[in-house]
Amino acid sequence: MKYIRTYESFKQPHGTGSESSWEKEIDGDIIKFTLDDINDYLDLGQEMDPNELSHLLIDTERDPERIEAADLEYPVILTSSGGRITSILDGQHREVKAIRDGVPVRVRILDMDLAPENFF
Repeated sequence: MKYIRTYESFKQPHGTGSESSWEKEIDGDIIKFTLDDINDYLDLGQEMDPNELSHLLIDTERDPERIEAADLEYPVILTSSGGRITSILDGQHREVKAIRDGVPVRVRILDMDLAPENFF
């Protein structure tokens, strides 16, 4: 599934959004997985109160245009381990926008205890 941005004047920085990827070495091989790989693996998700996730936000300045352009139709991707949500893997700007607007955010949770080996 490819995410398509509809906010015309917003330019997505290279290497972000659906282009986000991670690499790790497994037995001498470099394994790369993308946000699209994770989305293909996860279920359809659920809605959550974004305030319950605010402690997971990275402490940084955010571009107001990116917050405004954030499309809340797309879920925030979370990671969990040991039954606890541990991080926001993708969707920091959507999370901020949902908090700002006081609306639930759709989330998909990647359980790192059950995820394929190349995802961690």
